[in-house]
Amino acid sequence: MSWQAFWRQAEATLGRNPRFVDYVPPDKNAGAVFLQAYRRLMTATPAVVTPPEKMAPPATPRTSARAATHRPG
Repeated sequence: MSWQAFWRQAEATLGRNPRFVDYVPPDKNAGAVFLQAYRRLMTATPAVVTPPEKMAPPATPRTSARAATHRPG
């Protein structure tokens, strides 16, 4: 669908209608554009799942040498 052509015609017909003034076209609606892209991606890309036994072990927190030898006193 050609949104530009559709909206030019709709604006010529509905441009003075107070309900139409605040309407956001689907091609300019960021939420709708995001959802379209997300759905397209999800249907085009197979899910890749790593089994738990092949995952790297969780990282352990590191401490500095000073923190390891520092004794409050």
